[in-house]
Amino acid sequence: MKIIENGVLPNSKFYINTVSTKAQEMFYYLNSIGHYYCTTEYLVVREHFDNFLLMIPKSGSGILKTPQGTFPFHKDQIVLVDCYEKHQYSCSSDMEIYWLHFDGQSSRKYVEEIFSKVGPVIDVKNPYVFESIVHRIYEAFESEKGLAEAQLAQAIFSLLTEIYVEAVYNIHHAEKQTLIDDILSFISKNLSQDLTVDDLSKRASLSKYYFTRLFKAETGFTPYEYILSARINASKFYLRSAPHLRVKEICFFCGFSSESNFCNTFKRLEGITPSEYRGEL
Repeated sequence: MKIIENGVLPNSKFYINTVSTKAQEMFYYLNSIGHYYCTTEYLVVREHFDNFLLMIPKSGSGILKTPQGTFPFHKDQIVLVDCYEKHQYSCSSDMEIYWLHFDGQSSRKYVEEIFSKVGPVIDVKNPYVFESIVHRIYEAFESEKGLAEAQLAQAIFSLLTEIYVEAVYNIHHAEKQTLIDDILSFISKNLSQDLTVDDLSKRASLSKYYFTRLFKAETGFTPYEYILSARINASKFYLRSAPHLRVKEICFFCGFSSESNFCNTFKRLEGITPSEYRGEL
């Protein structure tokens, strides 16, 4: 259809879908879909528009404003808008974007659940998954072949499910990273103490097995390997910056149980003894 919106370039297109009463009662359904090329003059301000909006930026960036706040967005993100409430969105740079308005079934429950976890802007690890679904719908309208209402419902359901999975993954990943960051900070501050995997897993309120797996996944080291590496790195710092400290003192500062254990471990990992390392200065 002809574009009359300010800031939308002439090569942009959109299509309106007429939804049957049966589809409104049974399915997720599509109201409209578009592929826009926008300039920074593009601005949409609405008091309400009775459906939900999904936007996938292909390039550029924009800003969404809702009663809940202001949310910048850009490529590799998905934007969900509850158009039943006041909203505004615009381009902060020239932008290419796919969008679709949808509703039906449990759309509101999906949207509200996603909002509760990550808000209206969702980072996605693989944008192609979402782009391919939206592009298939768009191409069906562009080619005038169309899709059956049940097929449209299935596509919208797939989109919402994929977005929900991304939202849950993102929040769980952030929680895991924060947990491991806290453990790393604890290790750094307590290198001179007896640090065991049992104690660290209890501190994280995780089983020893799961804690070890999570630690390895987030850092690339087992807890034992990380602690040992941190102690060796700390000892190297003392060996070179504190010449007044004896090797024996440094070994206990860094949490080794004995000087012989420290020297043997240092040579195994660094290829030279602590004294030889200090003598390289």
